Amino acid sequence: MEPGQLLGGRFLIIGELGRGGMATVYLVDDTIRGDRIALKVLHEHLADDADARRRLTREVRASGRIQHPNALVANDIHDLGGRLALSMPVHRGMTLADLIDADGPMPAAALDRLARELSGALAAAHNVGVIHRDVGPNNVLVERGGAAVLADFGLARLEGNTTRTAAAGPGTWGYAAPEVYSGSHGDPRSDVYSLGASLYFAATGKAPFAASNPGAILKRQLDGDFEPLAEVRPDLPASLVASIEGMLAVEPEQRTQGAREVQDALLVGEAPAVPVAQASEPAGDALKAGMYTVIVQKTRREARAQRARRLPGALTRLRSPLGLDEASDAEKSLSRAVRGQTPEVLPAAMRRSEYKLVEGVSEAAASRIADEAVGLGFVPRIVNDPRVRFSKDRGQEKFVAAMVLFVIAAAAFVDAHEAGGFRMIVLSLVAFFSSVSVFAWGQNQIRLRLAFERAAPRLASAEAAPSADPLMSMFRRTDGKLRSLESALIAQDDVPDLLHDQLAATLAALRGHASGLVEPVKRLGVDLLPDADAADAVQRIHKRLQRMETMARAGERVDAREREELEQGLEAHLESQRAREEAEALRTRIAARLLEIGAAATRATRVLRRDGDAGGSLRTLLDQLVTESEAAAEVVTEVEELGDAARLRRARLARGVQ
Repeated sequence: MEPGQLLGGRFLIIGELGRGGMATVYLVDDTIRGDRIALKVLHEHLADDADARRRLTREVRASGRIQHPNALVANDIHDLGGRLALSMPVHRGMTLADLIDADGPMPAAALDRLARELSGALAAAHNVGVIHRDVGPNNVLVERGGAAVLADFGLARLEGNTTRTAAAGPGTWGYAAPEVYSGSHGDPRSDVYSLGASLYFAATGKAPFAASNPGAILKRQLDGDFEPLAEVRPDLPASLVASIEGMLAVEPEQRTQGAREVQDALLVGEAPAVPVAQASEPAGDALKAGMYTVIVQKTRREARAQRARRLPGALTRLRSPLGLDEASDAEKSLSRAVRGQTPEVLPAAMRRSEYKLVEGVSEAAASRIADEAVGLGFVPRIVNDPRVRFSKDRGQEKFVAAMVLFVIAAAAFVDAHEAGGFRMIVLSLVAFFSSVSVFAWGQNQIRLRLAFERAAPRLASAEAAPSADPLMSMFRRTDGKLRSLESALIAQDDVPDLLHDQLAATLAALRGHASGLVEPVKRLGVDLLPDADAADAVQRIHKRLQRMETMARAGERVDAREREELEQGLEAHLESQRAREEAEALRTRIAARLLEIGAAATRATRVLRRDGDAGGSLRTLLDQLVTESEAAAEVVTEVEELGDAARLRRARLARGVQ
């Protein structure tokens, strides 16, 4: 194509801007709209593939929903006499690869800005169900002294389905996440990995896993073998180094969980919280036996809240019928950590300010339960004694207090005998009841009551086992961050009660929305792994139909019944692929929202632990959490509707209705 050529009767070519393996980009004038734009004309082998056309159309429409200043998305798709083309705004910068080649590694300030801009663009894309799949130096455009943009959303998937082997998958060697090479479509965390690799390149001028061939590159990726960034760039802030390296974890579970969390951490100059593997405990139905006891003490706020919820003993049996619950959410979660389920009635020991949660367990089990208790806002301690009976920390103080009361009661009794008459009777009764109270108080408070037996079913064996579904893993991570936020809120004793209750209610709503997001996934049951057989079947049917059409035009006889069966089979395959693609987009939306909720919880926890209620920060925090809760509620509704539609479509296909 030459300058001055008119494409499709609309686009006047000014000149070529660049050329790649998928397309050639031209600077053109749109004679209809009067705009100067970039036109990406795809190569002929893509234009001839009907399935690629359909996928490209869907990806362009999906990416068109991305609204972010650092995301460069296509405006429209055009058919130019059999050639496919994408029209998009012109960006006057160069690729990140060209910029680093010309100027060398980025200064710290420019690198930090690049990271914030690209992570914001990815977060916006993930929220509308779009995974980029090929974040790399060649798809990032940077203008010197200006903003960077991320381009080519969704095109990597097209390339991965038409020009590469299944083993390679979409993406660029050394930048695509390791899980993508196994054939997985990936999730938002796959883009986070590619972002980390791109930022490493921008910081050092070399790819993190550079090697002589793709096999060697992959081995380095699987080994996590990259030169520590702090050694290559000692001038970079520690938080920025930790952020980039945290994105490059081999396992998605150990990576920074979402682009929003990356952006939030960079904005405050802190490293994002990188997940750590939980200590494993042998699977089984009971806690492993040992010599350790976990003692739990409540905070003052929790103790006050429980006293407010407590009912008289005679009404205890009416708690459930009346819809009243003496146990707090934190106590229920603590019970689940030991029993694996929430008890209908709170154990009597847990109504006390200090008690033995469980005794006679292994050190690993005790540590895990204590960690759960800390995360829920309790003050636990581990004692190397399977049969500890008294609180050694407070027993002496209570004994002294009990003795003082006993002396007072004895003095009152002696004084009563000397007084005689009515005064003697009154003081004798006071002495008697004081002695009984001292004895009961000493027994109830000094002796530690046991909440749960060691043989009770345990929760950790179910929770510690890795889930085959990444979404369920994301849900557990998000729920853990919400629990951490809850514990941080409980620890704030000076929060006004009304504000505390509002924050607690919003937090409970967020946890409910997180659960609501994953429920449709359990019911959906759509396998989202690439279906190579289905794609091959579509290609075969296309070729047979094309051959039959050619023979018909040549005047040859064509079997009408066979043609009709082929067309029906093609439609069924395409409908199935559309259902899978919609389900994949649905899962991306769910994953993105779970990660957004987790990022909001992390951000809120950071504010609580750092600022408390300084400067009205909690009121601002409440507004942010309410906004996140409302956004999550909208996605839950949309997810449920999409899930219902997907189930109806599968049912229709199963009945053979087109």
